Amino acid sequence: MLKRIRRLFGREGSAVAAPDPPPPDPLPPDPAPPDPPPPYCVEHDGRVVAALGAEGLEFSRRLEAVQRVEPDGFYEAFDALALATPNESQREYGLMHRRRFYELVNLAAEIVAGLEAPVMLDIGLTEYVRLYKMFIPGLSLHTLEQPNYFNPAGLGVDQPHEADLTRRASRDAASIPKGTFDLIIFAEVLEHLFVNPVEVLEWLLALLKPSGRLLITTPNMFSKIAWPAFLNYDNPLAPFPNEEFRTLGQAHLREYSHIELLRFVEQAGGKSKALFFSACWDDDETLAPIDRHNMILLAAPREAPRAAP
Repeated sequence: MLKRIRRLFGREGSAVAAPDPPPPDPLPPDPAPPDPPPPYCVEHDGRVVAALGAEGLEFSRRLEAVQRVEPDGFYEAFDALALATPNESQREYGLMHRRRFYELVNLAAEIVAGLEAPVMLDIGLTEYVRLYKMFIPGLSLHTLEQPNYFNPAGLGVDQPHEADLTRRASRDAASIPKGTFDLIIFAEVLEHLFVNPVEVLEWLLALLKPSGRLLITTPNMFSKIAWPAFLNYDNPLAPFPNEEFRTLGQAHLREYSHIELLRFVEQAGGKSKALFFSACWDDDETLAPIDRHNMILLAAPREAPRAAP
């Protein structure tokens, strides 16, 4: 019997033939999932590093930690202003932005430190503009507001200006001499403007002295507060408001990312000097910087190339 089996399946005395290999699996198993990406950090983003350089990254950390103004004295003065204002909307606005104003005054004081008579332009007038002269000795304070919107009388303003930032003709008609300011504060305005940011930034940078600085603050479009909308494939911002409300300039028409701000400054002919994220509106102190609600960028006019010898 054994010999018969061998004759059927192979030659007698030879090894049994190996079976054919199985066909390849048309659906190979998924590869092992990659490790989760590390938390985002501006120091690891080549675009940020290229814009700021190592010196700019270090300066950003110093600005974020600066505290030139003693907090108790500031908040005592601030609360007195808020309670004294007859404008209820300004009072509510101030109390909501209390920490942000403390941050702004500290940054302004740091940026103009060492100047005997710094000249500053604040854009987007509020009753709290008088805080700058209270805490920055020798300051010459200019303000810029859209026509017939807010009266600067009694706020300690040395020179008020009016212009519609969204219109080139209006900006030019403001007749503000170029190369005038040591510091321009452009805080919480950009997100309200129906205009290409590069146009406005180019104009503001031209108003600075060669050593001057432009301080920009605006909401961070990728803050954690916007996650639920993004994860639901929705837009965290409402559509453009109707004309009546839009004219008041109170709605956010567009919010920006930090990468956009760096690009806008470059396109406007400026140089970014510092960038960091602010928790001035956040109650959660454990938020990573990129998840914070606000961001701050410090820009300067680009240095003119030296003439060849």
